[in-house]
Amino acid sequence: MKIGILEIGDKSFMKEAQVNSEVTFKKLIEKLRNKVRESEPESVEQLQAVLHKLTVDERFLGTINLEEIQLFSSQLKNAYNLLIPAITEESNVLMAFSSPIKPLVFYGTDAFYDLIYDKNISSLKCEVAEKAVTNPKDKLQMIYAIILEKLYGFPALVNKSPTVLINSENVELPKYYRVEIDNSYVDVSAVGELPTFNIQTILSNWGADFDPMEILEVLPLSKFKFEGFSVVTLRDVTDEFALESMKNTFIDRANYDEQTYHELIGNAAKIFFGRSDLEFGLLPQLRINGKLIFNQEVVGANKVFSNLMASGLSQKEILQIVNGYFEKPEFIYLQKVVCEENTSTLQSILCASNIQAIAMLPIYHNGVILGVVNIYSEREGVIDEQVLTKMDRLVPLVEQILLSDITDFNDRIENVIQEKFTPLQPAVRWKFQEAAWDYIDNCNSVSAKSKFDKIEFKDVYPIYGAIDIKGSTNERNRALIADLKLQFGALKKVLLQINRYSEGDLPYGMLDVVSAFLDNFNQGSSDSDEIQTFEFLTKVVHPYLTAFCEDVQEFPGDKNASGLNIDEIKDEIRYYLTLADEEKGLAYTQRRALESSMSKINSVASSHLNAFRQEVEKVFPVYFEKFKTDGLEYDLYIGQSIEPKVPFDSNYLEKIRYTQLSSMAQMATAIHHLLPDLETKLVTTQLIFIHSGTIDIAFRDDERRFDVEGSYNIRYQVIKKRIDKVHLLHSAERLTQPGKIALVYFNESIVEEYVHYIHALQAQSVLQDDLEFLELEELQGVNGLKALRVSINFDRVEA
Repeated sequence: MKIGILEIGDKSFMKEAQVNSEVTFKKLIEKLRNKVRESEPESVEQLQAVLHKLTVDERFLGTINLEEIQLFSSQLKNAYNLLIPAITEESNVLMAFSSPIKPLVFYGTDAFYDLIYDKNISSLKCEVAEKAVTNPKDKLQMIYAIILEKLYGFPALVNKSPTVLINSENVELPKYYRVEIDNSYVDVSAVGELPTFNIQTILSNWGADFDPMEILEVLPLSKFKFEGFSVVTLRDVTDEFALESMKNTFIDRANYDEQTYHELIGNAAKIFFGRSDLEFGLLPQLRINGKLIFNQEVVGANKVFSNLMASGLSQKEILQIVNGYFEKPEFIYLQKVVCEENTSTLQSILCASNIQAIAMLPIYHNGVILGVVNIYSEREGVIDEQVLTKMDRLVPLVEQILLSDITDFNDRIENVIQEKFTPLQPAVRWKFQEAAWDYIDNCNSVSAKSKFDKIEFKDVYPIYGAIDIKGSTNERNRALIADLKLQFGALKKVLLQINRYSEGDLPYGMLDVVSAFLDNFNQGSSDSDEIQTFEFLTKVVHPYLTAFCEDVQEFPGDKNASGLNIDEIKDEIRYYLTLADEEKGLAYTQRRALESSMSKINSVASSHLNAFRQEVEKVFPVYFEKFKTDGLEYDLYIGQSIEPKVPFDSNYLEKIRYTQLSSMAQMATAIHHLLPDLETKLVTTQLIFIHSGTIDIAFRDDERRFDVEGSYNIRYQVIKKRIDKVHLLHSAERLTQPGKIALVYFNESIVEEYVHYIHALQAQSVLQDDLEFLELEELQGVNGLKALRVSINFDRVEA
């Protein structure tokens, strides 16, 4: 253990804030005395011995001058032993005692002092200590949390534990430690009368926009006295910090160019692995129409491949190498790359890139390879088992990054097509090329036409699915009412004060209108037009409040006959306007949470639908359309007319139908596992419509999409649009239910096929053993509908 006074933050800040802080051990000693009184007889003697050692010098019972702290080394050691179990190895403990609130450490473990203090240069190693430990916002939040909890009876408020960066000349990479401060042995008392204040002024400023000066004015720290000591502990969070840094870089990718983005990811990886001479590279598998493409930005940001480019290999040669790997992906681990004649192609390439050690790990999602992560170094032996073990923790994040890379790339391609070309899918593009040639050829002939012939596909099998967010309309209504109740409650409070101040001269009957709105919301009704409500707030209320504040600026602190202080009213107005801010205000909390949750669900659903589409297209060319509602719907068409050159077989249709059912279960499972991360807890229903026969579809120029053709075929479209809210026959129960897949049909001949698929998935534990055969209510113009319904096994990780 060591005694030594270290300022681990900006002491001047405490002086400016006029913090009255004294070091005492009274509270610890009092707790020990209580323990002596309450303990069993066999423990009392030992506790009394410790108590005697702490109190033998009466000076230790009072306020301690840190300049004389050396006099109490024995007492400090005994205090430490009381707080830390005797069996704990001191060399593993990063703990110290500090002044209450003030950033002065005076006693701690050798490990603590050795970590943060460089005795050779008499300086702290905490490179960003002053920024992280004594940030005025964070520091004041901690101080006021103690005051509010211990003197005003408020529950403990959330505070951000600062993170410090420790640098040392002997360490190549920084280490990150979280500073955890225990104020259990700190007492707070008021200097004079306990101050009173408006709690809203504190709480409204507690978030990210915390303004320390405002609270210092309302509740000066000079009015309080802090006695005791704080226990400061450092916890190594280097791995957590590096992972969070990598995750934040991934989330903020739009803010970086490709080179900077990969450098930041690589730097975070070095810190995570604790190896400064290690490089980290990602290569997503980017393809167009099944052909691997050479993305200059991505390849250039990966040192392995940029070195290959620099060595003179052509894009074609590099693509051949990468494509060969993706066709036969394997885990590669070389602690030492042997650079000799007749070595393998891979080793010769690595030697040309001056890479001495490497690990290459293929990354998969739902059984499909996304890309490869490579960890490499120009020094042999750097890549070892410890690195590989830690790599396991990175795989889920790397999977997200690669999946996002591929999705973003595909979206960029699709956006270009949408902007520059007719949004055609490869499966039907050939048909449009033929029609375009016919159009050009006919225009050159004597009997020229001025429009295309009808573009249609006959006798195709339709496949329809829908993923709907259950009760989304009710959830929107609930979120809206909750937010508006909060907003209008705060608004009414403000207007009542203004009305008293202006002696009833509030214009536009504003208070009555607000009361009427609030009564409506309190009754759980949202009958009022949302647009009308918004216009009332933005065009009437908010301009009036802004003008009111400006009109009374010349008379700060003024009071009228009612005794109201204008400054207090302006504080309430500011609080309300902050609350009503659409981006950050509390009055939009429920709506933001709902939209965020729905967006997450749709993102996962869309990703799975894309994977389903890719899987289906491996079987046979199809036309696929996706529609966004409160969830997602999709139409898929398959048949000989889609691809005349490839013989169509009914086995293709059966495989796609099975894949659809399996994919629906996987998608629902993935969405279910989102629940802990959703701010608003939402669930989905899954629906499939089985049409046993074929229909015709034709391209509609006005909507630039395919639609069903012919009166008989339109019946398919009608049924599809009406079954999402259908009930069971003679029941109020809806067919679609969370955790289940509903399959609607009206032709018994198809049932056996789907029952076979369901039994196969039940055997894999994808679906539960509760298959239902149901009859459905009659819909307008449609009767005789039936359904299968089966539960999904959410405990199954992969389907």
